[in-house]
Amino acid sequence: MAPRPVTNGLAVASLVLGIVSAALALIPLVGPFLCWLPALLAIIFGCIGIGTANRIGGYRKSSAVWGIICGLLPIPITVFGLLVFSGLVAGTSR
Repeated sequence: MAPRPVTNGLAVASLVLGIVSAALALIPLVGPFLCWLPALLAIIFGCIGIGTANRIGGYRKSSAVWGIICGLLPIPITVFGLLVFSGLVAGTSR
């Protein structure tokens, strides 16, 4: 019987969901509402993926870390977008 290959699917899932959430956060008006679920899942899967990578010798640990980073990106993107939008609204009401 052949040995089972080493994989870290949660790290890859974290990276993909992090990229999707960061891309969704860039969509005006609806992006801040759509990006939170994939961002939350990216962070959770990334943390689990780092633990799995530590057990299997570091395989795909960087993917898990980048998934967490990309999962956290919607926070400043959304805050910046809300500040810009509120500045535009306040500027037009004068």
